[in-house]
Amino acid sequence: MPVIFMMNRREVAPGHDQNLPPSPSRHPLGPMLEIDQSCPPGMVRIGGACVLGAIMGIFAIAALLDPPAAGHGAHQQLGLSPCPLPIVAGIPCPTCGMTTSIVHLSKGSILSAMHTQPAGFLVGMALLVVAILAAEAVAAGRFRKINWYRIRPHRAAVSVILIVLAAWLYKLATMRPLG
Repeated sequence: MPVIFMMNRREVAPGHDQNLPPSPSRHPLGPMLEIDQSCPPGMVRIGGACVLGAIMGIFAIAALLDPPAAGHGAHQQLGLSPCPLPIVAGIPCPTCGMTTSIVHLSKGSILSAMHTQPAGFLVGMALLVVAILAAEAVAAGRFRKINWYRIRPHRAAVSVILIVLAAWLYKLATMRPLG
């Protein structure tokens, strides 16, 4: 089996021309997630434990809250003020129900979390994925980093905006009267 060297982010076997097109199974800019071994394992484990602890703390606090029947307002149980848009305009804000959605998710009510605020459900699921990656970093002493060459910032920003907008339209279409 030939030894493979890393050259310019592409794998090239000895004796092969580097200018050949990449294999169809590999992206020319590399994988979406890369294993980063530049940090000492002890530092990676400490960082991973901090991230994992923070996410577990978020879900632990959310599990202590009661999801409001209105589908929004769980953040008020933390001492935060109510959202002004429902008070002033009578409609939910674009992020209305995100905390409530994470409260539902922390209690295992996946369908209620999706129904309450789809974008909040996606945020909760993203937190769970990050928690799994942090646990892997703690166990392995190395972490996966995002290959930012593969992600176009404007597309990522537009995608987030469209997801929040679609979730808000869903919330407007399915909301109960506020007040």
